[in-house]
Amino acid sequence: MDKPLSFVQGYQHIMLVGPPGSGKSQFSNILAQLYGALCIVADVNTVNGVARVNEKFPSDFIAGYVGQTAPQTRDVLVQSLEKVLFIDEAYGLTETGSGKSSKDDSYGHEAVNEIVAFLSTHVGQMIVIAAGYKEEMVKFRTSNVGLARRIPRV
Repeated sequence: MDKPLSFVQGYQHIMLVGPPGSGKSQFSNILAQLYGALCIVADVNTVNGVARVNEKFPSDFIAGYVGQTAPQTRDVLVQSLEKVLFIDEAYGLTETGSGKSSKDDSYGHEAVNEIVAFLSTHVGQMIVIAAGYKEEMVKFRTSNVGLARRIPRV
């Protein structure tokens, strides 16, 4: 990280990429512990006294019916304020060509749009770590023009 001050003052979100078993989840929990110790986040989930991220998957953001995805996504984000939110396999929100219907894809894009809007209005109030495989995460990052600015680190 060549500009640490911009990290503290701006969006503090991170995109982790790597193959299965490379330690993305484990590294995220270490970051949550560090962010909690440094008071960068106020509320750190703990399991047996060890800091843990608020781990979510694409299915936690996507609702079953038209008009329900944005409120459901917002609820997940509100529950993660002052915490570290870890979105595992984040690319699943916008992944196409994997047998998903276009309905699922549009719901995922609705979730991403809500995430971008929420992060814009809650700068410095939470940290999002989006993780997944490199190629899929590059596509995910370009799925919304504002996403790359909100989650600037790869």
